[in-house]
Amino acid sequence: MSLIKAFPEEYQAWRNMRERCFNSNHPRFHRYGGRGITIASRWNDFNQFLSDVGPRPSPKHSLDRYPNNDGNYEPGNVRWATAKEQMRNTSANVRKALLEYRAKQVGVRPSTVKGRIKRGIPAERSFYPPSERVVLPLEVLAEKYEIDLRLVKRRMARGFTQTQALLLPSSSRIYSPEQLGKREWRLLLKERRAFFRMGKIERIVRSARRLVNLA
Repeated sequence: MSLIKAFPEEYQAWRNMRERCFNSNHPRFHRYGGRGITIASRWNDFNQFLSDVGPRPSPKHSLDRYPNNDGNYEPGNVRWATAKEQMRNTSANVRKALLEYRAKQVGVRPSTVKGRIKRGIPAERSFYPPSERVVLPLEVLAEKYEIDLRLVKRRMARGFTQTQALLLPSSSRIYSPEQLGKREWRLLLKERRAFFRMGKIERIVRSARRLVNLA
């Protein structure tokens, strides 16, 4: 028995794929071949296609280009997926396209916007041009520098700058800005920034060693 007869549904999916990409009269050609999507030459042979993609898991599954929904039909970018899985794939690509479009409109690199969102800046505030400073919310900064937000607010109420309030260690015995000379602050600032460039586990180990030495 030939593979075509043994796997008729997979064969039909393969034929439909080729029609969408190569037949300009196909009603969906404009979404596939019409915008440059093509098929790996290896898959001109149905046997090779089936060998790479495998049998369809269930009648609910159809071909899906994944992880790159804008890529070609080729090994490594095609899977059998349910309608729900394909919708998630399409939605993710739509969000990515919208983000890139909006970023270009305001003159910001998409990677800059993504980085801002990862840092905790709300999406609607992440499209500021590079010339404008984007300020993180105080609660996000407190979490980033691993310090209690209430302590930061108390320090700022006593006259510390936001940077001082965030970077002074929680165990610091400095209770007013007057106690902090310029030279001491520069040294402390250098030390604390180096501290937060470490990995989190390394910071915990260093803090534990310091506590042991103080005991």
